[in-house]
Amino acid sequence: MPRITKVYPHALGTDVAAQRIKAAIEREKKEKSTYATLQKEHWVNDHEMQYAMKVYGYPIDGHLLISDKEVTVELNLPVIAMLAKGMIEDQLSQEIGGLLS
Repeated sequence: MPRITKVYPHALGTDVAAQRIKAAIEREKKEKSTYATLQKEHWVNDHEMQYAMKVYGYPIDGHLLISDKEVTVELNLPVIAMLAKGMIEDQLSQEIGGLLS
């Protein structure tokens, strides 16, 4: 599957960034439940998560790593979703960038 990797810098520190992201994940589960389902949410530790989801029926999985100065998001997408790659990247930047500012 094709992969998107995005890195978002921040100055919040690891714990604050992790708290904001975890709270956002909980909100997103409820708000987007009509078209997105988080099927696997495995926190390896307090700052690293492996996940799998379905969005409009398409499987997406990946990895999230929160460090002191940046958050790295990796998404493995089905080939068909690459048609919306720009839109996906824009939405990630808007949502994660807003959390970390």
